[in-house]
Amino acid sequence: MGEHVGSPVPNRIKFLEGISNFFTFPNTMKNLLLFFILIFCISCHSNQTKVEVDGQLLGYYDAGEQITLKANIPSGNQFLKWSGAEGLLSDPYAKTTTLEVPAKKIISLRSASTAQNLSGIDDIDLTFEKIQTKPTTINNVKAHRAALYRWWRLMWRKGYDLSDLQPLADQLLKVKNDNPKAPALVDSAFGALSLLQSQDIKITEKQGRLQSFKGQKTNWNFYNGTDGHHTGYSPDQGATEGKAVWRFAKGYYSNASPVLKDGKLYFSTPAIDVMAMCLDENTGETIWKARQYGENFYEVHGSRWAPVLGDKHITVRTDYSPESIKVLDKATGKPFAGDTTKIVPFAYVRKGNQLVFANQLTGGDLKVIKNSAYYGTKPLISEDNLLIGDRSGHLFCYDLNGKLKWKQKFEQGIVGKISVNKKEAFIPGATDKLYKINLSTGEIVWTFTSISRLEHADQFFSQPLLLGDKLVVGTAAAQVFLLDQKTGKQLHETKVGDWVRAQPQVFDGDLYVVDYSGKMYRFNLANAGLNLKWKKQVSTHPITADLVAGKKYIYTANQQWVLQAISPETGNTVWKKGIVEGQWEDGNFHMADWAGGLLGSPVVADGIAYIGGPDGFVNAVDVETGKEIWKFEVGSTISIAPMVAEGKVFFGYLGANTEHYGYNHPGEVFALDAKTGDVVWRNKEYARVWVAPAYKDGKLFFGNTDGDFFGVNADTGQKLWSFYTGKGTIKATLPKDTPFTHGYPAGVYSVPVVDENTVYTGSWSGFYYAFDQQTGKVRWRTKTGFHDWGGLPDSAAPTLWKGKLYVQKFGSRIAAIDIKTGQITWEWNAPRGYLQNATVAAHDGVLYGSIVRGVTKLPMRSAIYAFDDQTHEQLWTADGMGGLTAPVIAGDQVIGGSSADVFLTSRNRKTGELLWRYNMGGEMLENVPAVYGNKVFALSKNGYLHAVK
Repeated sequence: MGEHVGSPVPNRIKFLEGISNFFTFPNTMKNLLLFFILIFCISCHSNQTKVEVDGQLLGYYDAGEQITLKANIPSGNQFLKWSGAEGLLSDPYAKTTTLEVPAKKIISLRSASTAQNLSGIDDIDLTFEKIQTKPTTINNVKAHRAALYRWWRLMWRKGYDLSDLQPLADQLLKVKNDNPKAPALVDSAFGALSLLQSQDIKITEKQGRLQSFKGQKTNWNFYNGTDGHHTGYSPDQGATEGKAVWRFAKGYYSNASPVLKDGKLYFSTPAIDVMAMCLDENTGETIWKARQYGENFYEVHGSRWAPVLGDKHITVRTDYSPESIKVLDKATGKPFAGDTTKIVPFAYVRKGNQLVFANQLTGGDLKVIKNSAYYGTKPLISEDNLLIGDRSGHLFCYDLNGKLKWKQKFEQGIVGKISVNKKEAFIPGATDKLYKINLSTGEIVWTFTSISRLEHADQFFSQPLLLGDKLVVGTAAAQVFLLDQKTGKQLHETKVGDWVRAQPQVFDGDLYVVDYSGKMYRFNLANAGLNLKWKKQVSTHPITADLVAGKKYIYTANQQWVLQAISPETGNTVWKKGIVEGQWEDGNFHMADWAGGLLGSPVVADGIAYIGGPDGFVNAVDVETGKEIWKFEVGSTISIAPMVAEGKVFFGYLGANTEHYGYNHPGEVFALDAKTGDVVWRNKEYARVWVAPAYKDGKLFFGNTDGDFFGVNADTGQKLWSFYTGKGTIKATLPKDTPFTHGYPAGVYSVPVVDENTVYTGSWSGFYYAFDQQTGKVRWRTKTGFHDWGGLPDSAAPTLWKGKLYVQKFGSRIAAIDIKTGQITWEWNAPRGYLQNATVAAHDGVLYGSIVRGVTKLPMRSAIYAFDDQTHEQLWTADGMGGLTAPVIAGDQVIGGSSADVFLTSRNRKTGELLWRYNMGGEMLENVPAVYGNKVFALSKNGYLHAVK
């Protein structure tokens, strides 16, 4: 099954065989000659490594030699992985890989494959096998359906053509688990997926025609367009070939590391079905999975925090209520059935500023302490002390009953992870100071100030690593410091390639550091120095989770939600596992489970693309090379898109890194220098801002998640006027502590649009508004939502086109509002059961709307519709585009991603004819592409910003 495609097998073996065949000697003489030949062969190979693949000899090689291997997979099977090389392969999950020959006598490799009519995910395949003899029942239909949905999504993301299964998907979405028809329906769907996968029918890419570039590059500096009208039109040529130029890794917020105990790795996941796993430390094989059977990513949360381990239990937290804490049996992953009468304390932060003391065995609250400021650290329990710091610079020490022992004030906020020994604690400041304190009194013993200070980072220091009488800490200024633990004196400093957020680790006496870019470094600690032994790119995506050192390997988790075991000797990946379950295929990771996290929309100005997203970073990327110019961190979900004007990048953010969406966090709005990423101004007055701002004549316009809408001076950030969009509605009568739900508070989630004198936006109050740009006076408001919840102005931004505002209504309609009167003049209803919640594109007499079915559960279809903008006659429709994402227009093309497919697609804007189709490997949700010159840019759910020409 393995094919050697590197250097040929040494020719001297064939040469010696030829000698023995050439001479015709008597048996005694021949045996003597063969004996000498054997001795000669042994001597030739005495210092070489014998390499076998799948039991076949490849040859003998010198240590350090690089051999390229290619797996030969039988027809109908899919490649899984290579094994038997213990970190000597460049990639054990690629069909073609490179072996670094070790200094051993023999090494034997195996290449594994699996039949293609199985999913390749153990519990899904076991479920499928089980229902062959024991059909699904009403008692296990929930578990079986959730497993089915994982397989469906995996095939969907791998590009299988699921269009023939749309009627089946429609039934799955309609028939609930308590329906007697549900078990048989789930079983039939398993069979349909198996048949489809065995046929291996996938949607293929299509190349377009590369056209000579005309050279025009128009800034796409607003959400969905060049002029702030959201039409999605650019006069530029756009992409014509449909071929990727580069991919920029853009991950998800993920700082949780696995917990290693007794040869097992335990980790919780951000997924909606499999919420936790236990793996064998050495092989990465799954020991157990704990499932919550989630189907809808809007309704079911996964976990962003490391689990808490006890003697016999593991505690996983998926949300902020006691009910969201799951206590599992440590050996099996099943619900814990042991003694829960004892109190085993742990602590966490709820809603950003509440310290919760809870019981590991029940999840129930023991005590809740509210703080005036928001916390910047996680609670740390050390013996009978609990330490926690906040962003205003206070450090608190409590006993485990929640009684305050002492508090200390520092000159800067406390952000990051605290480290302790028996008598002291090491406290990271927000910008450039690390403190050592007396654990009994809180008294500051010493202060270490980093030479470099970087305000681009929300967290400056990694968690300090304590090494005997020394301390190692990394910084966002790409430094690694070795300090004297007693005095704080700097013993050594070394520079690395990027920010160091993950805590370093020691393995067999050497120090291992990984930077944000995914590059790992191995340092020798001899003579109080940091001497580099090797450096290796171990991840395509950023790494912020702390390193974990095991018995054989170093473990790291990246922001693509992939856990890797790294060989300490070579830096190669030995095995890897999706934190969110999935599979590798041709170098791409395809998620099977589903995790929340909406995506950002790129904007482009003067050759630089700016992109926010769920990872908490705004990145500035060179449009020609895909190389990062700068990044800026806020530690939370960035608003739907930045906006560029006056040489500045404007954006807000939703919450804190202690929140899923952060509706209880103060939030903040930023203006950064577009070239450097340096802060021009920042303002917390405007709270949580999800939308991209609109801009006109030196003013910004945006709303927040509380329902306030603002006019702001773009130069200074000063508020000019504000209006509460819940005024005069039922939302204004509800108590402030009413739980967040869709429709409350009366938040502004529609990106505003401007004309000469007016700014328009929608609100969860159920109305669209027209405001005077100078005064904030309401010119009109138009009701498009129900009086209570649902069908409210949401993530579909209003589009200004020919005197009309095209908006989303009821979540199922497109409505045209006359901008002078506020009257609705036209409506279009999506097909029954479909969602319409995407921005309308418009150009040259044509409107483009889109629909999607089952997008939060089981994506089955998305489509765009082209309408005449005067008669509203439907001109054409096409599947595989749109959904919770809008198309864009360039030249003779309409280009768009999909919320129910993994492709970026181009069609003729007049006829709908397919021009090209590019596989991004992931869907698009509530974000739109951008056009600049001869390229289109799109962020997809597989964690990449794609540049396509």
